[in-house]
Amino acid sequence: MRQTETFGDGQNPLFTIVQERDYWPDGCLKEPRVKRGTELLARYEFEYEASGNLAKIKRNGQTIALYGYDGAGRLMSQSSDVAGGSLGVTLERADDQSLGAVGRMRWTFFDDQSSQTLAEFDYTGFDGLGWYKDGSLRQAEETVGAETVQREFDYNPDGSLAYEERDGVPTAYQYQHGFLTQKGADVYSWNGNKLTAIDGPDKQWRFLYTANDERSAWYEFAGASGDVDGDGCVDDADLNLVLERYGQPCTGCPEDLNDDSVVDDLDLAIVLETFGLNAWQWQYDALGRVVSAQSCNGHYQCEYDPSSSD
Repeated sequence: MRQTETFGDGQNPLFTIVQERDYWPDGCLKEPRVKRGTELLARYEFEYEASGNLAKIKRNGQTIALYGYDGAGRLMSQSSDVAGGSLGVTLERADDQSLGAVGRMRWTFFDDQSSQTLAEFDYTGFDGLGWYKDGSLRQAEETVGAETVQREFDYNPDGSLAYEERDGVPTAYQYQHGFLTQKGADVYSWNGNKLTAIDGPDKQWRFLYTANDERSAWYEFAGASGDVDGDGCVDDADLNLVLERYGQPCTGCPEDLNDDSVVDDLDLAIVLETFGLNAWQWQYDALGRVVSAQSCNGHYQCEYDPSSSD
C-alpha cells in the first residue's frame, strides 16, 4: 500500500510525505517505510509471537517498542521509546467482575535515574463494582497528574448509554429510533441514518454526504462560511480576498458570500464570524475507500495495492 500526504498552505504545496507498507503472507504488517519525496526517512520492522501477537517494533534497526501478554494472549504491558526515556503501560484484569475486563491501567515514564507515574485508570469501581456482568463499564476513576475524576455510567435496556456522571454532574442521552438525538445540551439531527448536524452552546457542526451516503464534508460552522478560497479553513487569505473586492458589484463570485451581488460589510462579517474555523472534505473511489482528505491542516491522499484488501 502507498499513501501520500502533501503539506502546504492549500495553494502552494511545500513537500510530500510518502508512506509505503509491506505485509506478511497472513496479512500482518511487516515493514512500513516513510519517505520525504524519494528520500528515506525511516524504516520500521514488525515482529510477532508464534500466536500472532505483535511482540516488537524496530525503527532503523533499533527496538522502539515491546509488548507483553498473559497466557490467554491478552495485552498486559507495553513500553515505547520517547524523548529522554521510555513510556510504559501495565494492565490488570478484572475477570472476577466481567471476563476480559480491564481492572487497572497505569502509565509510567522511565529514564536512566527514576520513574514517574503519569496517569492511573481504575475500572474496578469506587464502590466495589466497576463492570456489569455483560461487559458494560459502570464506574471509572481516572487520575492524571494531580487531578482525579470519578465517572459513572448507566444504560438503557437496549444497551445504549442513558447517562454519565462526572464527579456527580450528570449528562443525559436521548435517542429516537435508535439514533442519538441529544447529549446534554448538544442536539443531533439526522436525515435517515446520516448525521447532518450537531448544535450546542459551543458548536454548530454540519455534515454533507455523497450520493452513495459517504461523508463528503464536515464544517465546524452553520450557515454561510467565510472560506472564500475553498482551502478548508477561514483565515487571512479569505479576509484579504474579500477586502480586495470590497465595494464592488459581483454576481456569482466567491467573495460574495451571502449572494446579494455585492461584496460589502455583510461578506466581511461572515469571514470575521467564522474566522479560524475548520472544514474537512473527503473523496472516495468506486469501492468506497477514502482516496483524499483535505483541510487547511493538510491534504492526505491514499493509494491502494490492487493485490491487497487494504
